[in-house]
Amino acid sequence: MAAVSPAVAELGYAEMSVEAIIARAGVSRKAFYQHFKNKEDAFLAAYDTVVRQQARQIRRAYFEETTLRNRLRAGINAYMEFTASQPDVARMCIVEVLAAGPRAMSRRNEAMRMFAAHRGEHPRTASRLPPGSADRGDDRRRPPRDRDEPDHGRPHQRTPRHGR
Repeated sequence: MAAVSPAVAELGYAEMSVEAIIARAGVSRKAFYQHFKNKEDAFLAAYDTVVRQQARQIRRAYFEETTLRNRLRAGINAYMEFTASQPDVARMCIVEVLAAGPRAMSRRNEAMRMFAAHRGEHPRTASRLPPGSADRGDDRRRPPRDRDEPDHGRPHQRTPRHGR
């Protein structure tokens, strides 16, 4: 799997081949096919591994902080550090995933929902959000806002205009 990110970063998903992966991995074609059906399978396995690694680092940084503002900063910083330290992996996960077909896009969308859902969660419940709750703006599990933090992003009641 480690050979997928440099291959896809160098060649792009469309031009990446099984041959390119096995050449970088130093394994036989037979060994490759014992683990993967095709280049898409190898790409998805590598992508899933990276998402799990990113999630662990982001979650760790996020839950070391106590306020929502500091948690968000720490999570974003962890993501940026991970991305900057591994440019091939970053290209695979940010750019090439968009070219890797519908299964890859589905995985990407799920990863985006997972990362979005973790804001304000307790470490033990962060991975158990109901599917799609982040998409609905579900704030039921959001911790109380710190008194010194502004109320940005919270829903506000609209006041009706007269004459309408």
